[in-house]
Amino acid sequence: MTTLNAVAYIVSGAIEILLPIGLGLYFTRKFGTSWKSWFVGAMMFLISLVRLPVNNFANNVIASGEITYTTYLMIYLVASLTAGLFEETARYIGLRYLIKKEEYAEGITYGAGHGGIESILVVGINVLTIGFILLLNPESLTEMQLYSITSMPWYLPLLGAYERVISIAIHISLSVMVLETIRAKNLKYYLLAVVIHTAIDYLSTSASTYSILYSELVLTGFAIGLTQWAYGKIKQELIDDTASPQP
Repeated sequence: MTTLNAVAYIVSGAIEILLPIGLGLYFTRKFGTSWKSWFVGAMMFLISLVRLPVNNFANNVIASGEITYTTYLMIYLVASLTAGLFEETARYIGLRYLIKKEEYAEGITYGAGHGGIESILVVGINVLTIGFILLLNPESLTEMQLYSITSMPWYLPLLGAYERVISIAIHISLSVMVLETIRAKNLKYYLLAVVIHTAIDYLSTSASTYSILYSELVLTGFAIGLTQWAYGKIKQELIDDTASPQP
């Protein structure tokens, strides 16, 4: 069982690390965008993590009283709201002031970097490391650590890789949405992105308290809806470009 768990962790970690890089290669070649957009997206995600001390402070305040189910819901809500506010604001700043281009292709590449660096640093490296430890040196883990890993369904890490795939799709779509704010000079798209991001995090986290599968279903639903919306915008841009008279 340990070997099967190890392989699942290694495969999952490899997907979570290589997919964002592969998307960067694909988008820069397909659209002719620069890697700058990918790296700016990655950088702005890391900058948005300044929200973490805010979360910790708010959590301490919320948990200072009696701990109830509502307490946990409030903690989820604060974490979701700061994620939506800080990440979408960072996305807006990156696209408007650092990228300074309004083509949807730039937003797509940016989103691949924003969601990609999260996949690589927050999840992928850790998952891959656990996989190799399980495969090559499981004795280095304590009995409790080894039990906690091997007692979980072997496919759970692969479900985590699936979550990263749909999360990157969400990040790309939200990047297109925030870029629409710049293109249309209308803040409603930025505000909508904040609200949607908050809703995604809150609903998926709340659903995970019942089952991880419920959480994945919530994420998948949002990913499908947002991707369809972003695709419609991108398709319309291609139609408009084709219809425009050539100089």
